[in-house]
Amino acid sequence: MAKSTKPVSPKSESIAPVIEKADNYAEYYINHCQVGFTAFDIFMFLSEGAHGTDGKIHLRQKTRITMSPAEAKLLIGYVNNALTAYEASYNEVKIHPSQKVESAN
Repeated sequence: MAKSTKPVSPKSESIAPVIEKADNYAEYYINHCQVGFTAFDIFMFLSEGAHGTDGKIHLRQKTRITMSPAEAKLLIGYVNNALTAYEASYNEVKIHPSQKVESAN
């Protein structure tokens, strides 16, 4: 009779990362985001917008973030979880109808 074997699986324990700030670490206030993609990645231009004295809205691009599509999908989940917790603690975040994001589906 053949001996039964248990399948080998990778450890399910997670390993806590060591987080260090890079020498060029920076923090920005962002109130405007433009998102795009290529066949290989997703990118975001993060900007701060303000009304100018000329009556126009001026955007000062602070940085561009580029990531893999898989990392972008994870980011959506993390941001959604944070926003859900924020709204549970404070109030629902209202978006003006002109700023709503239409679903790509």
